[in-house]
Amino acid sequence: MYLFYPETADRTLEDIDRLFRENDNIFVFKDKDAISTKRPLAYIEHEQAEVRRNSSVISANPEALKHRMAAIEKVNREQMDEEKGAQEVENV
Repeated sequence: MYLFYPETADRTLEDIDRLFRENDNIFVFKDKDAISTKRPLAYIEHEQAEVRRNSSVISANPEALKHRMAAIEKVNREQMDEEKGAQEVENV
């Protein structure tokens, strides 16, 4: 049994899913990530990257906040310009 089943202790369901998706070999005893008793660092880093990418929280970094606010203002200005242009076309 040891040859076919990966270690599942201290693993999330996403880790197990990723292991089976990425691992084509039926024998897991050769894969260090599959038999490790601790959660592999690659899985931890992948999870942290996913959280950062999917997070809606704006960074506490003042420069990042300024950049984000400038981008929002730019989009708002562009939308207002488009609306003004559409109104001018309707009035003509």
